[in-house]
Amino acid sequence: MIAAAAARVLPRYHRWPAVLGSLAAVLVVAFASLEVLGWPFLAAPAQRWLSGALRQPVSFAVDGRMPASVSVHLLGRVRIDAPLLTVAAPPWAGPAPTLRARDVVLSIAYADLWRARRGEALRIRSLEAAELDADLQRASDGRRSWPMAGASDENDAVLQWPLFQRLKADSGTLRYRDERLGLDLQARAFAPDAAGAAPRIDAEGRWQGRDLRAALRSQAALAWIDRDPAAERVPVAIEGQLAGAPFGVGARLPDAWGAAQLTTRLLREQGGDARPAR
Repeated sequence: MIAAAAARVLPRYHRWPAVLGSLAAVLVVAFASLEVLGWPFLAAPAQRWLSGALRQPVSFAVDGRMPASVSVHLLGRVRIDAPLLTVAAPPWAGPAPTLRARDVVLSIAYADLWRARRGEALRIRSLEAAELDADLQRASDGRRSWPMAGASDENDAVLQWPLFQRLKADSGTLRYRDERLGLDLQARAFAPDAAGAAPRIDAEGRWQGRDLRAALRSQAALAWIDRDPAAERVPVAIEGQLAGAPFGVGARLPDAWGAAQLTTRLLREQGGDARPAR
């Protein structure tokens, strides 16, 4: 009797490996299919999660609606592809968004997501866009309109983007106003054109009550920010005028952020006077 009962039970146990194998295959196929489709139902949750992590409203909406072309990919790291990404400014900074990027690819490592869940600032490994427009402000009391990682408040910091490991755009604009530095600057970045013109950034504005004009020319496209210590350094030339006095310098830099720091040092030499052109 015992042997007969065992004979009836054992075949069911032998079927479990086949059932589990089939279930695993179905899950793999389902994951692969959703990965190809871009997990469309995760677009809105990703938007809400990024808003909470950056402590500023983040939106993928176009004309108030979430486009179907927003995709989220989870293999290896989180990657979000969106036709438009907007980071709103804090209420005190005015209506213009802090960041508006078109045709965006946003990449975040899982380790950085885990650190963010533990209370650390979210670090974005890369953001690449066809066009990027930024409107940044620093008030006299130290408030900044862009997300910060940490509480650094150095008086000589012009631009700090510790949340981004790499930020690159084919073209874009930057408006930067800093009440502590007395700086109001507008810059425009131009990508190389079909005729082979070199990438460049043109800027103009006011520095401590004086007219400022500057131009950067590079031999290759520059990322706005690239914190990879192994990033290629591109030869650049910076030229400009402060209150009619020319200044200029040549250097090898990995990104436009480094060029902004170098230009600031040039303008600050000798009590803020511009350095004579070389």
